[in-house]
Amino acid sequence: MYIHTRNDDIIHVNPETRIPRSYNRFCGLIESLFEKRSIKDLLCVEKKPLPTFLEGLSGEKVVMQYKGELFDLKEDMVCIIGGFPHGDFSAELPYFKARISDEKLTAWTVVNELTVRYELL
Repeated sequence: MYIHTRNDDIIHVNPETRIPRSYNRFCGLIESLFEKRSIKDLLCVEKKPLPTFLEGLSGEKVVMQYKGELFDLKEDMVCIIGGFPHGDFSAELPYFKARISDEKLTAWTVVNELTVRYELL
């Protein structure tokens, strides 16, 4: 999993990473990550614009949007999910626009649903 910030930082999250349960420990972890740029091969940060970063990933890319088309999840697929209180990606992403529901969903709901569907493949 990767997290892109509005400052063009890409956070690489190792699948073995266990995120702290308490908010204060999570804040301390993220502060330490941005100071050191890497934490024990579990998290690391690099500076790169989102379109450039996505070009380097293999697999079919899909942008999750409420107005997209329903689609079938495949094993080698990169799902791009925006976590915005309002608005959209600042860069135009030239990939297929997809949705998983007829209803508007929160970003965490989309992540959860895609994770469950991927595990069922």
